[in-house]
Amino acid sequence: AWVARGVRRPLEAVVEAAEQAVASDDFSRGVPVGGTRETVRVGEAINRLLEKFRGILAEAGRSSESIAQASNGLSVTSAEVSRSTAAQADAAASVAAAIEQASVSVSETAGSARSASDVVENARAGVERALAAMAETVSNVNAVAGLIRESGDNMEALDLSSKKIGGIVRVI
Repeated sequence: AWVARGVRRPLEAVVEAAEQAVASDDFSRGVPVGGTRETVRVGEAINRLLEKFRGILAEAGRSSESIAQASNGLSVTSAEVSRSTAAQADAAASVAAAIEQASVSVSETAGSARSASDVVENARAGVERALAAMAETVSNVNAVAGLIRESGDNMEALDLSSKKIGGIVRVI
């Protein structure tokens, strides 16, 4: 009975400390070590286990912090990518609008060029008609000038004949 009490009390203290740690999520304290050699070994083994467990929890906390920081960084990067994507979409829309305006301008310019070509063609045809009329007019003026020269020659001949007749009439 004495041996049983010597083992039971230290083991009950170890179990009570372990249950308290689990119930309160507080693994910062160890379990009491005492009693017989076997109960001391059990207490020391549980304390080493708790120490290892504390190390695992600390590492998990650090890893959790690193993951949170990385997650925050990814969130910031994602927001920047989103803003950049929106800016690129806006720029693409602006470029598309500019291309559309250029296309309309090219179409308008082509229409204006066709109109200008039509005007030039009409002007060329008008100039050709004017040149033909002018050539005909020059020809007619030359004909009139020839008639005037001929009339002048005839007038001179008439004047000469008139003078001869006048001379004859004076002689008579």
